[in-house]
Amino acid sequence: MPTPLHDIRCWIFDLDNTLYSADSNLFPQIHERMGLYLMDYFKIDRAAAHDMRFEYFKKYGTTMRGMMAEHNIDPHDFMSYVHDVALDDIGPCPKISSLFEKLQGRKFIFTNADHRHANRILNHIQLRHHFEAIFDIADGEFVCKPEVGPYQTLLQRYNLNANECCMIDDMQVNLKAAADLGMTTVWMRHEAEWLRNKPSPTEHYPHCHHVVNDLTFFLEHITGSK
Repeated sequence: MPTPLHDIRCWIFDLDNTLYSADSNLFPQIHERMGLYLMDYFKIDRAAAHDMRFEYFKKYGTTMRGMMAEHNIDPHDFMSYVHDVALDDIGPCPKISSLFEKLQGRKFIFTNADHRHANRILNHIQLRHHFEAIFDIADGEFVCKPEVGPYQTLLQRYNLNANECCMIDDMQVNLKAAADLGMTTVWMRHEAEWLRNKPSPTEHYPHCHHVVNDLTFFLEHITGSK
């Protein structure tokens, strides 16, 4: 059984589309730049590149992991290119920051991106100071969510008890390993226009212990601010 939220001692947050709205233009920009990278690398057209991006994502968890596995690309070069996007569509939210102040327990970022991207986003939205550490794809030795390995490494590195942790992610598939290890899970569900496979309103996954669609509402609920 999941741990009641009021007994959680450690909060593990995904970054992209979780700490800022998935309806922003940020991830469509990242997808576009992934497509451009693949177009240049393979000398293929836009449609073929975007189909390849999605197939690697489904098979490996991230497009970059697929490119590493099948083409031995430099992950740092790939991430530097695809994360070179404008942040105009997201910004600070003082209310969310104040709710993080009230949220008791240790707080971490667990992302399939790299430290550079995570720090850039967190500093831009003025939330970096709330988090003890960022656990990025390099920390997981370039094995990414939803593979179980990086979850285990995160727990070991910071001496965390999975039964005292809650993981919040916008992708339900990333919560399966967390739940299997004993974490309580929260699916930050969304139906952004850029999704290739939108979840049905009736979809339910047993490994998603809580389902919410708004970060502010979730933080208000668990901090007793509403």
